Amino acid sequence: MERITLGEYARICADVRDRSRHIQQIQSHYGLSPQGWAALHAMWHERFRSDPALKARWQALVEQSAES
Repeated sequence: MERITLGEYARICADVRDRSRHIQQIQSHYGLSPQGWAALHAMWHERFRSDPALKARWQALVEQSAES
């Protein structure tokens, strides 16, 4: 798992939310294994726990990604 930006993480989350039946294909598209996805998810949620403003930015980006 290379460095995934907040914007990229938001796009991945929007894809997973919108196409949850295709999670394996989405993970593969972004070069993530199931373990890599779990680690990425845990890392970002730890950052969100310590920075609520960052979480709010992520949520806005997820919504923007879903609209595009």
